[in-house]
Amino acid sequence: MRSFLVESYVARTPVPDLRSLSALAEAGAEAGAREGIEVRHVRSFLTPDDEICFHVFEAPSRQEVARMTELANLDHERITEVIE
Repeated sequence: MRSFLVESYVARTPVPDLRSLSALAEAGAEAGAREGIEVRHVRSFLTPDDEICFHVFEAPSRQEVARMTELANLDHERITEVIE
């Protein structure tokens, strides 16, 4: 499977909670699975100074990740393929 990076803007105040953001991404992958979308949440990490949370997903295509973000209401700035 291919890897994709989802970039989400997070407000600096209050300080974002990485566990909550990661749980949202995980819930998105689970929602996608219920719809037959093959997406797996790998990890999330936060850059608080830049106000961005990055989520790494594995999926067959960018389109499947995009559909999963719609189902999960996971706001994002962009989705890009990455090589790990």
